[in-house]
Amino acid sequence: MTHKQACYAKVNGKSPYINEHEYPLSIVKKSLLNGNWNLDKLKEYMYSYGSFTVVTKEEDRRLKTVTTIHEGKARYSNAGINVLNLKEDNETE
Repeated sequence: MTHKQACYAKVNGKSPYINEHEYPLSIVKKSLLNGNWNLDKLKEYMYSYGSFTVVTKEEDRRLKTVTTIHEGKARYSNAGINVLNLKEDNETE
């Protein structure tokens, strides 16, 4: 499912999906505001961890808040969410 498909999909007039970041953007925001990161570090983070994942609202309710990259690594598996990586899957075809 693409970002646009998730945004426009409706069930009973409401979207059943949310575009979510496995590694929340609050991690980068705090690092920037605290002055710990510069532009190069921001770019590195966004290229490595900035992609979004489409999850159902039910799945989103199971996700725990994290504050570090280390905590984010197990965030989806801890919530019982299996992620299909379309970028990697399309590269193998």
